[in-house]
Amino acid sequence: KPRAVEIILRAKEEGKLERIYGTVSQLCSVDEMYALALEVAGGNALNYIVVEDEDVDIRAVKYLKEVEGGRASFIPLNRIKVNVELDRSILKEDGVINYAVNLIKC
Repeated sequence: KPRAVEIILRAKEEGKLERIYGTVSQLCSVDEMYALALEVAGGNALNYIVVEDEDVDIRAVKYLKEVEGGRASFIPLNRIKVNVELDRSILKEDGVINYAVNLIKC
């Protein structure tokens, strides 16, 4: 994990920051059969830190600045939109197994 991510997770454990849930990779699981493909597809986004809202995001960024901890990316839960239309016809193409969102458990 990047240094900034480790600093934020440690601050969470020490009670310095609240309403931080963890990284995407910590909060999600996949069937081992698809793990490598999803790791490659997810890339650095697997280290994004999931937080309750923008207020937590702002406090965490300020904390990183205070301790000169570098940069991290955050996903505020209240900003996630879940109503997304997926093109089902793609699933009929050769070699296509499924959309990643259908293979990940969070």
